[in-house]
Amino acid sequence: MSDNKRKIKFILTGALLSAVAGLAALLFILIFSLKSASLPFSGANFSTLYKTHGIYYLLNLLPLLTAIAGGYLGLWLFSRDEKAKNKISYYQTTIRKIIDFVRQIEKNNLNVSFTSVNGEKELEEAMESMRVGLIAADQRENERNEINRLTSETNILLQSYSDIHTLSEGIITFLVKKLDGIVQGAFYVVEGEEEHEKTIRMKASYAYNRKKYMHAEFRFAQGLVGQAAVEKDNILRTEIPDDYMTITSGLIGDRKPTSLLITPLISNDIVYGVIELASFRKFSPLQIHLINELSEVIARTIAKVKITHRTLALLEESEKMRAELSFQKKQLIQNAEDLIKTQEELKESKNNGILEKFLEMKGGFNEKAAQNGID
Repeated sequence: MSDNKRKIKFILTGALLSAVAGLAALLFILIFSLKSASLPFSGANFSTLYKTHGIYYLLNLLPLLTAIAGGYLGLWLFSRDEKAKNKISYYQTTIRKIIDFVRQIEKNNLNVSFTSVNGEKELEEAMESMRVGLIAADQRENERNEINRLTSETNILLQSYSDIHTLSEGIITFLVKKLDGIVQGAFYVVEGEEEHEKTIRMKASYAYNRKKYMHAEFRFAQGLVGQAAVEKDNILRTEIPDDYMTITSGLIGDRKPTSLLITPLISNDIVYGVIELASFRKFSPLQIHLINELSEVIARTIAKVKITHRTLALLEESEKMRAELSFQKKQLIQNAEDLIKTQEELKESKNNGILEKFLEMKGGFNEKAAQNGID
């Protein structure tokens, strides 16, 4: 049934019921008036009342007035019913929209915004705030998963290196290939034990034009690389120096990067190296966060490789010293044996000489005694 038909029905029903009620009231008044005048119930007596009291003619308007009042009452009831229906419909529609919105959220479709039925700002703001919060939480979760994944891959990669050279080449190649938009990379390692001897030397690069290297070695605080090392903090530049090297490619020609990120590799407050990355677009917060996460892992690996290399060098030197000591010991033993042998030979030679001399003296004595006639 249409709204107009329902409206007419409410009005007519109200008018009809009210008219009946008015007519009943009129009859009740007339009967009560007859009783009060002690007149029997009859048409003639009703006529007498009207002739005696003219006000009763006005009472004939009572059914009409009640019918009009009933029509307005029906209209009011219709309006109230419509408001109730509209409110119920509004709540049902709002609940359906909320359910649809929540189902989209369950499907991880966070791009669908919520629009209320009648533009209720509080409801829209609450739902939008929830959606934005879920998007932020989802983004953080995705970033954390991405960081964990790349960190895990980097750890596995780092375990395969036992020297600084292969580590440098492997890590810078991995980062440039894995990070979206990165087109250039350089890996620097701090060399030297004493502070005044320390230098930051480039060990590997990827996608650089080697013929255009301006600096492959820096002191602390020298250039952007040395500045990052001495400040122990990232340097993010979108204004690239004019003398910065460009990329030569058959696809992109000679182009200067538009964004530069230089990150020191720090572990236990010691700078072990620096990573330099360049991109044709701005570095995302995720990329910066990821590089910061990886920098300490790489720094610890460099420290471990250096310690291992130093330990192996000490072991090799120790083995060499041990071999030299063993050789010297053998030489001393040989010399001692040669000395003892020489002493024995000298002793034997001396004893033989004394015996010969004694025999010679005895022979001379016998000869002299024979000459003197002594037996």
